[in-house]
Amino acid sequence: MDRVVLYTDHSAFENDVKAYGDKIQVQQNIKLEMKRLLPNYKVTNDFFIDIDLNFYNAIETAYPEHIKLMKAQKVPEMVDMDISKLMKLSEEYEAVKHNKNVSISAYEVVAETEKEIKEFKAVENLIKALQKFEKETETTVSANGIMLGCKGWLSGANSAVHGADHLKYNYQIVSARRNQKN
Repeated sequence: MDRVVLYTDHSAFENDVKAYGDKIQVQQNIKLEMKRLLPNYKVTNDFFIDIDLNFYNAIETAYPEHIKLMKAQKVPEMVDMDISKLMKLSEEYEAVKHNKNVSISAYEVVAETEKEIKEFKAVENLIKALQKFEKETETTVSANGIMLGCKGWLSGANSAVHGADHLKYNYQIVSARRNQKN
């Protein structure tokens, strides 16, 4: 059976891609700030599990002579190290750390049966025929009327003046049918 995508939620996909991009940007900013604060420290992915704890562990390694005299949290102040930007970035990271790298396939509704594929192709053929009709007759069909006549198989038009170009397959028919089976 061919893999036929009935619908793709592009908006949700793009939002999640942007959210993941925000996470990567904050990680990059943290790496740059750590390079400024502790040039010899290499930030790994494990660092992001607990930024504050790992920063103070790095302080202990970078300033062992100060650790004998005080807690790691006091060392940055003692050596005139401004960690305010790192702490702000740490807070920003907390807000985005659960954002995942996404795949478009997670946002697709795919035909599961030959019947669903046939229905999808029939609707696509109808839309193409209506578009051809509009082009050859220089007439705009009433997309709302067509949608009504097709009993929910078409969607997309939100005004009486929209023609066939605004019509699309209504994947919610299949989703509703699948939900009824469950």
